[in-house]
Amino acid sequence: MDGDDKTARARKQRMRARREADGMAQVSGWVPAVRRAYAREVLRAVAEGANSLPPDPEMAAALDAVRTDLSRAHAEIEARDAALQAARDWEARLQAERDAARAAEVTEREKGATIAVEAQNAARAAQEAKERATEALQRAEKAESAIRQAKTMPGIKGRLVRWLAGDVLPD
Repeated sequence: MDGDDKTARARKQRMRARREADGMAQVSGWVPAVRRAYAREVLRAVAEGANSLPPDPEMAAALDAVRTDLSRAHAEIEARDAALQAARDWEARLQAERDAARAAEVTEREKGATIAVEAQNAARAAQEAKERATEALQRAEKAESAIRQAKTMPGIKGRLVRWLAGDVLPD
């Protein structure tokens, strides 16, 4: 056996003993280079028995994007619901005018036909608004489902997601 091999082995044993004395344990696995610093923070927090983990910037950004999409979808749904209600109100007013036109003289029948076309256009617009609102609601439900699914992740990732989503209170 070569002398350099012995000194290298002895150096590795000393380093391992020093790490164990510091309360560090060896963990095997591959971590992308850009995530190593965060992985060290998480492992250090776990080793220290911390009640909360350091925030993951990428996960926080992803959750913020989902929250933004959700709030945008909710605002869009509210706007479309308001437009749908306005279209229904308009359709109701047009219906009332059409009924009054039927009771009027023959010349008023032409006005009633025009109102009927407007009512159909309003109904089409209301249907389109309802379809857009339904699509927005489905997107919002998908986003909420993604958040719920992310919250059920096991281990550190799940705890981190729940902590970032505000569902976990510090002990």
